[in-house]
Amino acid sequence: MHNWYKSNRTTEDINNALFYLGRALCLLAYGGRGDARNQYCPPEISEHVEWRLLLKRILIDASFVYPYIENGQDLTWTKWVKKLKIFLEPQWELLPNKSYGWAEAVSKLMAPKKKGDLLVKDICSQNGIRNIFRTTTIHNVKGETLNAVLLISHHNKQSSGGHFSHWFREGNFDEEHIRFAYVAMSRPKYALILATPQLKSAELTKLQGLGFVPQ
Repeated sequence: MHNWYKSNRTTEDINNALFYLGRALCLLAYGGRGDARNQYCPPEISEHVEWRLLLKRILIDASFVYPYIENGQDLTWTKWVKKLKIFLEPQWELLPNKSYGWAEAVSKLMAPKKKGDLLVKDICSQNGIRNIFRTTTIHNVKGETLNAVLLISHHNKQSSGGHFSHWFREGNFDEEHIRFAYVAMSRPKYALILATPQLKSAELTKLQGLGFVPQ
């Protein structure tokens, strides 16, 4: 919630907010059976986009419990968890095909052990594990020179210019996504890494012809 509601939030903040909420709900509602690469989307939800949109909706509604203040007073964990339970109960109905009902989930919502009297806001000032790699969009690196770039393809061709096959079309094409791909691939000095779905033989051969080395 802190990452989501930052006034100057970055792409990394948004990703962290979705990741941690996804993991928490996956543990509470689906026994932890989720895809960590897609915000812990549980197997009961076939579309990862559907899961992300659900997480986004919950985060938007979470202004009820963030910031961690009530009547001008900073909330302790014990008091905040009570508000959290009130907030989550109606949200629980939005989760499809849950493994656990609300009665089972709410019993697991409690203040951290021996920290019930501490202020929740203090967690925001604690610097835990940080992603040392910059996560951003092609728009935001235009004009920059970087040591290395990992460019990630969409998983299917139905995306709007996000699949790697859209970036290497033969002929004189002027689509915007081709220009974006050129921007991204011309940023690094030392290493360009292209992350793709499982490649067919012809696709692999084509990329090797362009100088990529399969790993």
